Amino acid sequence: MRFRNLLVAGAAVALSLILMEAGARLWLPGPRFLEGRVELDPLLGFRGLPGYRGEGTDQRGQFGYELNSRGFRGPEIPNPPTLGASRVAFIGDSAVFGERVRDEQLMTALTAAALGERGEPTEVYNLSGLDYGTGQQLLLLRQLGPALRPEAVVLLLHPVDDLINNAIALAGSAMVSRADHLRPYLIEDNGVIEDNGEFGVRYAHPIRAALRRHSRVYAALEGPVLNFAVARQITWLYPWSPNQGVGQRLASGLTPREDFEIFRNHDPGHRWEQAWRTTLGLLRAFRDECEALEAKLLVVVVPSMYQVERNAKRTRLGIETLLVTRSALDGYVDWNVPERRLARFFAREGIESRLLLSPLRAAAGVDSPTFGLDEQLAPRGHEVAARTIVAWLTAEEGEASNGPQTGRPVRTLADPDSAPRLLDFAAAPQTQYLGNGWLRWEPEGSGDAWGWMMGPSALVVLPAHDAELVLRGQVPAGTTLPVAGRIDVAGRATQDFSLEQIGAFDVRVSWPETAHTATEDGYLVAILSTSGSVVIQQVGFDLVESTEAIEPLP
Repeated sequence: MRFRNLLVAGAAVALSLILMEAGARLWLPGPRFLEGRVELDPLLGFRGLPGYRGEGTDQRGQFGYELNSRGFRGPEIPNPPTLGASRVAFIGDSAVFGERVRDEQLMTALTAAALGERGEPTEVYNLSGLDYGTGQQLLLLRQLGPALRPEAVVLLLHPVDDLINNAIALAGSAMVSRADHLRPYLIEDNGVIEDNGEFGVRYAHPIRAALRRHSRVYAALEGPVLNFAVARQITWLYPWSPNQGVGQRLASGLTPREDFEIFRNHDPGHRWEQAWRTTLGLLRAFRDECEALEAKLLVVVVPSMYQVERNAKRTRLGIETLLVTRSALDGYVDWNVPERRLARFFAREGIESRLLLSPLRAAAGVDSPTFGLDEQLAPRGHEVAARTIVAWLTAEEGEASNGPQTGRPVRTLADPDSAPRLLDFAAAPQTQYLGNGWLRWEPEGSGDAWGWMMGPSALVVLPAHDAELVLRGQVPAGTTLPVAGRIDVAGRATQDFSLEQIGAFDVRVSWPETAHTATEDGYLVAILSTSGSVVIQQVGFDLVESTEAIEPLP
């Protein structure tokens, strides 16, 4: 009798699960990930959501973009291919996807326009996905290459991201790679892809991957559960997320961020050396695939923002490194390691390549940053890449040099003596002085909401002054009051404040003159934090007194 009751109960549970799954497949949409921008894909792990409409911000304000029916930016892939036109396929990750770049400013659009001006009928396709690694890009080429039949393939290799995305040993080690639990990893049994390009598919979390592929209920629940775990730091639910801060890493003799380990040389058995071996094997397989398609291959190496520019984010890491190690960040890592290794590899394998490190450094400056707030190529960076690629496609001399890789990142902050004491966001977003945490900028004229909508925490760098620091803005209607705030200046002190009403606010804080720590560039690094969303309109040092100043909390 007990066995029969257990059998009946088990059957009831199984039937309930089957009905739940059937209902989920009928009424629930496919699960979305990365803030709803991608959906699951049985081959690639995930892909851009077809028809997705996104928004970006630049110096001109807000703009939109839309993904085509395959989840890519740019024109649809014709089937069959257009007769009489050459086809160039760009394959890459977020660097080419360009979320904060307008359609016409993408390197793919610029390449198509440049070739069109030369009278060469060429179709350019952007087959790039958010957070894709080289393994996924190889699978994508195998999937779409036979139908597209490109004459040329431009592979955009982003070593800092791609080595993490390619190596299962690095899964979950850095926030630059947020979809490690979703992606398929192409590896052999010994963890290395050999010269023949044969590989197997593995997942960092195989049980979760199987459930995700076969159960709509599980896939629909996974995203909210993971968001809950991340918000509450339940690390066993998201083991791919790093749990060491910058200070902890530096005190342990590591680089400030896990992805910066690529700028060091390691022992052969180190996980980063495994990532290098896997990535080089994938590049060989990519070359072989292009040869099978009878397509020319160009590998364009896109450096990290930190290799090119000494900007606001780099300034923060610089001062944190200085405070912990008493050493400058530029002396702590070798920014040119990836390019040197890749140049030797490409020469040995006979793979045509262009390294963008030197051209991007040459193009970067105070008034022409080559990277944006998202650490991806800005329009200026896309211009440099497009010129290099067009020169290769037209057999002209390219800008990029694959010779000895030397030099250091270029400062893109103004000299502190000429930099504005007070950042005013009325007419310009002032992005060269900003880091993470700034969500959306609106120019003056859009009502009280002009300025930057700030997330829970935002980074800003300011020329160092022994004066009151001023923070002005608006508390939007509907915000839960009071709004608790904090201004944390690295190496100086922390001040708390509270916003008690909707509308304009003016916060002023000061520190003892002896509490003064600036970077080697003469800048202070400030982290602004609030418990509710606020709009920041001005931040900096202002000698003008205010009659509505809010006193900081003791």
